[in-house]
Amino acid sequence: MQKVREKYVPTFTQHFKNVGIQFDNSIIIDPDMSQNEAQKVVRDACFIMLMGGDPFKQKELCEKLGLLED
Repeated sequence: MQKVREKYVPTFTQHFKNVGIQFDNSIIIDPDMSQNEAQKVVRDACFIMLMGGDPFKQKELCEKLGLLED
């Protein structure tokens, strides 16, 4: 998770900024986040991006946090 925060998020953020899209903030949903917190993040989001990795694990996390309905 540290590599994502330190390397990938800044790289993607800069890429979007270079093409004229700037975000007020970015939030990473991780397995330690509560269901309520994760669901609020998704409901309040203007843009959601799934980073690379195992799509089956991503789906498992989304199911665990109850995000698929949102």
